[in-house]
Amino acid sequence: MADVSFEDQEKIKEILKTYSRVHYLVTQEYGIPLEAVLSVRVDGENGKIDVNTADTMLRFKAKGSENALVSDPETGGMKMVFDPALAQAIFEIIQDYAPEA
Repeated sequence: MADVSFEDQEKIKEILKTYSRVHYLVTQEYGIPLEAVLSVRVDGENGKIDVNTADTMLRFKAKGSENALVSDPETGGMKMVFDPALAQAIFEIIQDYAPEA
């Protein structure tokens, strides 16, 4: 699987708005407006999505079909969460935006 970075604002909005669980987490849980997102990196080989702003990098990594590792702003690390919708969204983003090279 490819490792692809998107910096075009329209493409970033397309990616984040298409997958409602990721959109909700970025904008509501982390409080980041879409306009503040500078890039989205889709890493198909490692099953993760990075959302970058000027100050923050959020990481979402699928761990099976029901769990995901997500950025934890309180600790600065990662935490495992039970979130089947997020895990599925990560797999779909990888399939749609980082196909095999």
